[in-house]
Amino acid sequence: VEPAPELAKYPHPIVGFWGVIDPRLDVPFLKQLHTDCPDVTILLVGPEQDTPPEILQMQRVVRVGPLPFSRLPSIAAAIDVLIMP
Repeated sequence: VEPAPELAKYPHPIVGFWGVIDPRLDVPFLKQLHTDCPDVTILLVGPEQDTPPEILQMQRVVRVGPLPFSRLPSIAAAIDVLIMP
């Protein structure tokens, strides 16, 4: 599977998550990752519902919105670490 070309512009390492971006997301974990790993790009893929404002303020968070399931393998090939709930 070829990596998603649109992610080539983001610096590695890339930590990715796919799923619904909403208040159930572990915001304290994302904030800690953002603080402790200043060279990490955090990629969030999925529909957004009441996105926590703290996420919107993080400079290295990339939100790409929902993608078809068929695109997830190319996203996985482009990232370094996948985090799942």
